[in-house]
Amino acid sequence: MNEEERQELDELLPWISQSVEGHWQATAAMDQHETTNDYLIEGILPRTGASVWFGAGSTGKTQVLIWMATAIAASRSDVPEWLGHAIRGTGHVLILSAEDTREQLFMRLRSVLTEMHGFSDQIAREVCSRIHVMPFVSMTEKEFDRPNPSLFAAAGAWGPSETMKAIRVFITQWNDAARRPEDRIVGVIMDSATSMAGFDANAADAVTNFFFYVNRLCQALGIFWIIIGHTPKVQKIDHTNPDADAAARLRGVALWTTAPRTTVEVRLALGPRARGGQPGRNRKPTPFEAKPVIDAGFAANADDVIVLRLAKSNLHDSYRGKHFLVRRPGGLLEYVTDDLSPVDVEAASDDADEDATAPVVTLAEGTRAVWHLICELTGGEVGAAVSADKISRKLKTCAGTIPHLASVKFAGTDNGSPREGAANWHLKRLFELNLLVRHKRAYAIAADAAAIAEAVWADELNTAR
Repeated sequence: MNEEERQELDELLPWISQSVEGHWQATAAMDQHETTNDYLIEGILPRTGASVWFGAGSTGKTQVLIWMATAIAASRSDVPEWLGHAIRGTGHVLILSAEDTREQLFMRLRSVLTEMHGFSDQIAREVCSRIHVMPFVSMTEKEFDRPNPSLFAAAGAWGPSETMKAIRVFITQWNDAARRPEDRIVGVIMDSATSMAGFDANAADAVTNFFFYVNRLCQALGIFWIIIGHTPKVQKIDHTNPDADAAARLRGVALWTTAPRTTVEVRLALGPRARGGQPGRNRKPTPFEAKPVIDAGFAANADDVIVLRLAKSNLHDSYRGKHFLVRRPGGLLEYVTDDLSPVDVEAASDDADEDATAPVVTLAEGTRAVWHLICELTGGEVGAAVSADKISRKLKTCAGTIPHLASVKFAGTDNGSPREGAANWHLKRLFELNLLVRHKRAYAIAADAAAIAEAVWADELNTAR
């Protein structure tokens, strides 16, 4: 190759020119030792590179990752581990959101810090100062004058948008100015792929360019980048082995699971769920994953149990076991895996339970159980106020003394309506039965509630059966 040809090659493809000089030879491979500190959270979160955490709507993905972000931002003396795994460093975390408002995100942060971590006001404020939140839907047009917060755009080939470039500049400048390693931004949480990527999940060329860019950005800046993904509206789960096809449930082309360093699914645990006024019936038995959680008294039914598990990983030492979380009132989460028997967890995941596939408690019996709880808490006093939150707080402690109370779910909503079988759903039902009357934003016991209860339960239960 003459000098003119080499110069032309340098201008067009400099990396090829380097190869001619042996730059890419693997001679140094024998000097490469196994990386022993490749995780920021041991076995769960790689220190650098893209990761995807996905699941169906309303399974708690955002809450889980806000919880993770606060754990990373806190000092190691306050939070040494997360979900039972050691945290190998600390730093600032940037949350990008095009779905929740600033107020919603701040309320989530506040509840995670004060209720889930149990931090004092001073420590909570210190952690908040290490979380950066960019809530695009709450930004004014002066603050953000772009038509959308898409991070990628098609200008010929798909590439980073001005928004993505600006975010990169922000992280770079912040980290350059950081005086201590723990003051650097160590990661980004992007909520979500649907609202911020800028392309359809099935556009293979865009997905390829996006992950190539993000992974190289992470290597250059020394950060992780978590993308919240979704499943199709109609999920196909192999109930005999729900984890076998987990990666296939992520919406989009295969690159969504092969390009990230790790892919994690967040889903509801398998188990019986009541439907309508009758017990749910399945044609064939399915694994009752939630059984050890329910048997231990942490949850009333499978609707309140979340399973978090690795779907795919490019790292050989990723943790591949299941994590169990329980949904609490107010969107809070409780980690319970360490309090369960590993043997019971494995058995519940593998074995079909004939008896567990059809719950024997109807919704009507659940409503009656809530009424008994109300009477126990208030003495049945006419005018005594009750609320869904108050009922939810007593479900676990009173489940052993009131028949069928364990079937009642914690208060929650689905599309703006009370979640079927939840505490607020049963309160609404009691109101419809005239046992309760409206009282400000809650309910109160009606004047003739005792007589109505005596007359209504027999017919109600007979109808349900």
